[in-house]
Amino acid sequence: MHMEYKRNIYLFLVFDFLTNLSPLSFIYALFLKQQNMSLTQIGFIISVYQISKLIFEVPSGVFSDKYGRKTCAYIGQVSLIAFLISTLITRSYNSLLLISIIRGISFAFLSGTADCIFSESILKCCPDKMDYYMGIDKILFYCSIGLSSIIGGFLARYSYATVFYFDIAIQIICFILRHHQQVWVDINQIV
Repeated sequence: MHMEYKRNIYLFLVFDFLTNLSPLSFIYALFLKQQNMSLTQIGFIISVYQISKLIFEVPSGVFSDKYGRKTCAYIGQVSLIAFLISTLITRSYNSLLLISIIRGISFAFLSGTADCIFSESILKCCPDKMDYYMGIDKILFYCSIGLSSIIGGFLARYSYATVFYFDIAIQIICFILRHHQQVWVDINQIV
């Protein structure tokens, strides 16, 4: 059983690295500017995303407790892929505002769920190594953020669509990794 939790830990670390490997995050405002959005419109689009993420953070936790972390994770991953595809094909300001809500919901559903599964798996497997694995997670987080900016700048030189394709491919890989997380820990089982 401990091996399954250890496998979850390693899958999470890979998943978290890939989830944060998002070149789009670094060129999103530039993409919107290329779509002839004003700086005010860009500010509203990004604000709607941040506000919806904030608003849905607590309800996503309640949803996760009621329907399970696996369901919550799938909703988050599918809605993130939907955001990426929708943003790639739409050019309407109002549509981009609505799509930003989907982005906020996806990140709200993903953030707490992934961290909860990670920490619960560590507690079940090797609680004395919590700081060690959290440290590795932070290192991988900052590495993926750094790589994202480099990859985003490189891909955007060719086309913004290429950046979207990259992000979509990464999120599909993350979806597959989530599917392979076999052990979904019940928080009530942790002593």
